[in-house]
Amino acid sequence: MANELRANPGRWAVAYDDVTPNVASRRAGDIRNGLLASFRPAGAFEATTRATAGRARVYVRYIGEKGGSAS
Repeated sequence: MANELRANPGRWAVAYDDVTPNVASRRAGDIRNGLLASFRPAGAFEATTRATAGRARVYVRYIGEKGGSAS
């Protein structure tokens, strides 16, 4: 997924679906902070969560590496 997002900067995709809000929050933070190897370096990806009927979904997009351009 990370490679597909790198090939399409700025495009949002669902990284995790139907997870608990707590898990969604942790996964989004892991992505933003580069704690998951495929989403490194830290700061190259944005991640956000959205509630879905008592559960949650994590959206992610590639924004580019610092000093580089995502366009």
